[in-house]
Order: sequence, then structure tokens, then C-alpha cells
Amino acid sequence: KVITPELVIDEIEKKCGVGSVLACVPKNDNNYEVVMRERRNVGEISGDGLFIQGKSISVNELVSVFRIVSIFNMSMYVTDEEIIDRFDRMGVEIVTDIRKRKMSSRSNVYDGTRVFKVKLPPTLASIPYSMKFTVSGKETAYYRVIHNDQVKVCSGCYSAEHLYKDCPEFKCFKCGQQVSE
Repeated sequence: KVITPELVIDEIEKKCGVGSVLACVPKNDNNYEVVMRERRNVGEISGDGLFIQGKSISVNELVSVFRIVSIFNMSMYVTDEEIIDRFDRMGVEIVTDIRKRKMSSRSNVYDGTRVFKVKLPPTLASIPYSMKFTVSGKETAYYRVIHNDQVKVCSGCYSAEHLYKDCPEFKCFKCGQQVSE
């Protein structure tokens, strides 16, 4: 019997809730690529698989190592080289050109957004929501950073276990000594 996309979606939604499936794309040999709304739902179906029309269906998790990063309200004077250097120091590989988003398709006016694709190292859960960059080699400014599957991480050591204010590597800016509670 042919297992239709509707049957796959129905079975997944029984386990994960209505609206939990974002996409169900037919592939060759009666396989489907399913994209879930929330990452936690993947575990709910990948363990035991699915049971459709009396047949046990195995589920394999596919996870992309790539993230699409957007940095907002960034000064035009922050160079692409500085962005590349900053991400390189984190161990993050930028795999596409850094694009400067325009105000509209008819305009060549920059809106302050940089967009690019990165590959995270296995040791890094996410990129911090805020990052510091140098403007024109003089002053520093913090910019909002988002990407797909982003989680909160320490902006100091990039650990997902704590935030910067609780970082064991946090040092006083004035004296350089380890800060303890």
C-alpha cells in the first residue's frame, strides 16, 4: 500500500500535536522529508518511529550543521573582514558571502542587516544573541544576532549551561581578576 503524505502528517500530529509539522516532502522510494515546528518534537517520533496502516515506519533524524545568521542595525563601517575574524575566533565557519540587505528591491540603500550562512563547530550550541564589533577601528558597539535553532548561550565562553553574568570565566574589566560571588 502507498503511504500518503496525509497519513504521515496525521500520525505525527497524533504524537506531537496539531500543527507540529511544517513540511512533508515526498522523496524517492516512498520516503518523506518532514520538518517539525519544534526541535523537541523530533525526539518524540525518532525513538519508536511511526506505525501507519499496520506497518512500522522508521524515522531518521536529519540535522543541518548550517545556520542562516542575521545581524541587525549594524553600522556600514563594520567591515566584512571584522565579521569574518570575529566568527573565526569562535570557531564558526562562514560558508557564503556576507550580504548587506537593501531597504527595497528598487533601492541601493543599506538597511543595517547583514545575512550569511555559517557552519557551527560541534562544540558550539549556538551563537550569542548579542555580539560586540569595532566600528571604524575605534569604538565598539553591540549588535543583535539571530539564527535558526538559536538557544541562549554565554557571550563570554559560549556555554549553553549558563549566561555571561554567571560565567566562571568572567573577569573584572578594571583589574582583570576572576570575579567570584
